[in-house]
Amino acid sequence: DVIDGDNIGRLLGLTGKVVREWFNEVMNRHGASLHTWIILHHGLSGESLSQRDVAGLLGIGGPSLVRHLDRLEKEGLVERRRDERDRRVVRIAVTPAGKERFRELREVARRSHAEFDSILSPEEQVQLSGLLRRVRQHFLALDEGAS
Repeated sequence: DVIDGDNIGRLLGLTGKVVREWFNEVMNRHGASLHTWIILHHGLSGESLSQRDVAGLLGIGGPSLVRHLDRLEKEGLVERRRDERDRRVVRIAVTPAGKERFRELREVARRSHAEFDSILSPEEQVQLSGLLRRVRQHFLALDEGAS
């Protein structure tokens, strides 16, 4: 029975959880975490990220975010700066040491992505990517309609 068994929503949730945990463990073996990777990756994307933006990317609340940023700041990988136009906003800047750490972790991420990609054929990857984008867009549109 789809309601009680392996329905798509449940499988997506469980799969997302296990993939996040796996990637976090891979990063842990290299002295980092999934959150470190996301913060450095997006912090170097050319966008000026606020703490609120980072919390949204990580899907965590303020206190958890502050702990992650405190750790990354202590490691010298990021700096927090007040926005010049709106002093209430705190922006995250990746330091030169953070850029170097990102380059190291980028190779770890590439190997991890290759492992992940090896599970499916190229055709299956294209199909799954398209389906996941469609599901994501559906729920983003619902969320926007509720606002």
